[in-house]
Amino acid sequence: MKNNFEIKINRSSRRNSVALIVKDNTLYVKAPFYISENTINNIITIKNKWITKKFAEDKILRGQPIIKYNNGDILLFKGKQYKLNVKEFSSNRAELTNNFLNIYINGSYQNKGIIKDTLFKWYFFESEYNLNKTVTYYKNLMNVSVNNIKISEYKSKWGSCNKTKKLTFDWRIIMASEQVIRYLVVHELSHIRHPNHSCSFWSNVESFMPDFNIHRKWLSKNGKFLLRYFG
Repeated sequence: MKNNFEIKINRSSRRNSVALIVKDNTLYVKAPFYISENTINNIITIKNKWITKKFAEDKILRGQPIIKYNNGDILLFKGKQYKLNVKEFSSNRAELTNNFLNIYINGSYQNKGIIKDTLFKWYFFESEYNLNKTVTYYKNLMNVSVNNIKISEYKSKWGSCNKTKKLTFDWRIIMASEQVIRYLVVHELSHIRHPNHSCSFWSNVESFMPDFNIHRKWLSKNGKFLLRYFG
């Protein structure tokens, strides 16, 4: 079977199963050393329908951004919609007023670069502030300690927790509702006691957020939309 996409195979002695990842018109295959190339090709053939679907989704994600940085563009913040309103001012800053996200820039309102930079700085600041606040609340409630919190842009994950108790989050989660943000925080904090996705882990998540599955499903369904919102 001839494929119209590139396949890259990465073998590791630490793996005991085959994983398929679709990104940038490439199929990445992670496999144990003992899996033959014929077996990998058979897996690709069996998973062809799933792979085709993932490539279609990846094409959408690599498409044009939704935001054009024009007045009237719809922006998402904590699950609510706001209209972009650009104004010329003596300094660059942003603020929410009623149903508008106002961007004040020191320059022409047609300068997309300044608008984008000012908007991103505001989003990043708000994401950092809200996530730190939410982590503080839940780590005290869950009686766990955190050594570090990092906000960045990851594209492949919304959050993580490593064995040193360092939490990482993608800043774009601030576009989701507060309940989804809380779910993500509870999810990552639960990994401090349960470093896997065992039944005990999910029970721990549920004990602090009984309706977590609603927010988990929302993020699974809409996460890719958020990831491509700004292109």
